[in-house]
Amino acid sequence: MTVSAKIRMFLIVCLCSATLMGCKSRDDEASGSSDVETKALITLVKDDLDKTKRELADLKQDMQGFVEVQNEIAEQVKQLVAATGEKAPAPTELAGSDVKDLITQLNQQLQNLSQLENRITQINASVENLRTTVTEQQATINDLLNVVEEESATVEQQDDTGY
Repeated sequence: MTVSAKIRMFLIVCLCSATLMGCKSRDDEASGSSDVETKALITLVKDDLDKTKRELADLKQDMQGFVEVQNEIAEQVKQLVAATGEKAPAPTELAGSDVKDLITQLNQQLQNLSQLENRITQINASVENLRTTVTEQQATINDLLNVVEEESATVEQQDDTGY
């Protein structure tokens, strides 16, 4: 081979190598951007997982609160039943009609309470009116006592002067 043929061959090999390196470099770039996208997606999934864990913890806490309230209500029902002397119903016995009956009783008690509050308000208004009347009557009595004292003084002066 001649020198020029060797140079051509060298140039062709260099050109092919450079071309192949460029292709590999493009694959690396595509792969690199794919890696970045994958990492971003993994970060989003982890964030969603953390958020879901927090929400689950909140739901568990809320559920615990509901269980505590349910236990308190069950205890209050037992106390109310004990106060009335009836047999305590099991939670399963508190079915639709029983719950409706209890709600009706509760509403009746609330209505009675409202009526009592209204009656207390009326009594307080009457008491205030009576206090006002007593104050007015005391003022009238004081005025009459002053008039009696003045009349007594006038009568005493007339007795002293002889009229």
